[in-house]
Amino acid sequence: MSKVNKSHERSNNKNPILPWIVVFSILLVICSGVLIYLLREHEAASQGVDYSLSLSADAGFDCDFSEAQRLFPFEDGLMKLTSNRVGFLTLSGNETFSFDITMQAPFSDQAGSFFVVADQGGFAFALFNKEGAIYQNYLDAKISYVAVSDNGIVAIIAEEKDTFGAVCIIDESGNLVAKWSSRESGYPISLAFSPDNSLINIGLVDTNRSQIKPSIKQLYIPDDLSKSSVYEYGYYSPQSASIMPQMVWLDNERFLVAGIEDIEAVIDKNIQPIDKQFANIIYIVPTYDSICVIYSDGIGQSFKASFLNLSLEVVNTIDLGNQVKAFSSYGDHILFAVDDRLLYYNVRKQNVDVSLNVDEDVIRVYLRDKRKSTIVTATGVREISF
Repeated sequence: MSKVNKSHERSNNKNPILPWIVVFSILLVICSGVLIYLLREHEAASQGVDYSLSLSADAGFDCDFSEAQRLFPFEDGLMKLTSNRVGFLTLSGNETFSFDITMQAPFSDQAGSFFVVADQGGFAFALFNKEGAIYQNYLDAKISYVAVSDNGIVAIIAEEKDTFGAVCIIDESGNLVAKWSSRESGYPISLAFSPDNSLINIGLVDTNRSQIKPSIKQLYIPDDLSKSSVYEYGYYSPQSASIMPQMVWLDNERFLVAGIEDIEAVIDKNIQPIDKQFANIIYIVPTYDSICVIYSDGIGQSFKASFLNLSLEVVNTIDLGNQVKAFSSYGDHILFAVDDRLLYYNVRKQNVDVSLNVDEDVIRVYLRDKRKSTIVTATGVREISF
C-alpha cells in the first residue's frame, strides 16, 4: 500500500511542471508565427514607403511651385529664369548673380558651361555662364527657337519676310556672323550641333505640298569665325511623310532624325529608315554608346525605353510608367523621373541600379556626374547621390 502511495506521490510531483512546459511551448510557437507575420508585413510595407527627398538630400532648399517652375539645373547650381531677370543660385538657394532682362516669353537651352535665354515671339537673347552674363543682344525678327553649342556659339530660328524663316549664327561675343534663309525647303523647326560643333543640323518641314515633306540642311561652322565664313555643307531628304523635329548625333558624321513613328539614320552621307519601328515616339536621347528611345505603343499606353546600340539594333527595353516627367543622362547612366519614381538606369550593364518611390512631384532632373543629381520638385530643390 505504501509503495503505491509513494509511486503516486512521485507522479504528482512531476505533473504540475509538465502542463507549464506544454503551455510555454504553445505560446512560443504562436509568438514565433506572429513575429514572422509581422516581419513579412513590415518588409512588404517598406517596399511601398516613399523615399523622402528632403530628408535624404545632400543639399537643397524649399520653395513653392511657382518658384520651382523657374529653376533650371545648370552646372553645380541652378539658373533662375523669369520675364525680367536671370540669376544663378547655389544648391543652398543663395543667389550669386542677377541680370535684368525684358522678355515676354523667355525660354532656354544649355550646353557645357553655357546657358542661352531668348524671348519666344520677341527679339531679345542673352548668353550666360555661372559667373554672369556674357552678352545680351537683339535681332530684327521674331525668335521661335534657340540652341547653344558647348563652345558658346548660338543658333536662332527667326522669322524672315518672303522666306520660310532664317537661321542666325551668333559668335561668342554676341555678333551675328551668318544667316541662312530657307526659300524652298520649308519652315525651320529645330537645330542640333554636332559633338565637335563644326556642323549644325537644321530640321525643316515643307507643308506646301500634297503631303508633308521633312528635310535636313547642314551648315559648316569654322573654328575661327573672324577669318572664315559659315557655308552650306549638306542636305538630306528623309523618306518619311511626317514632321521630324528631333535630331541626335551618333558622332561627328552620323546622326538620327525622328518623328512620331519613324526614325531615319544618316550614315556614310546616305539617309534611310532604321529597321525598328515605334508607335509613338516621345524623345530620343544620346547616352553612353547607345541611343535611348522613349515611346509608347499607342495613346493611353504606358511608356517604355528602348536602347539602340551604334549599329541601331535594340539591345534592351524597359517599362517606365504612365508619365515620363523628366530625364537626364551622364556617362553610362540615365536618370528617369516617371510617375512617383526615380529610375537610375545603367546603360552599360542594361539594368536599373536604383529604383526609388519618391514623396515629391518631380519637375526636372539633372545628372551632374555619375553619382550626383539635382532634382527640382514642386516643393523645392534636392541634391541626391546614387
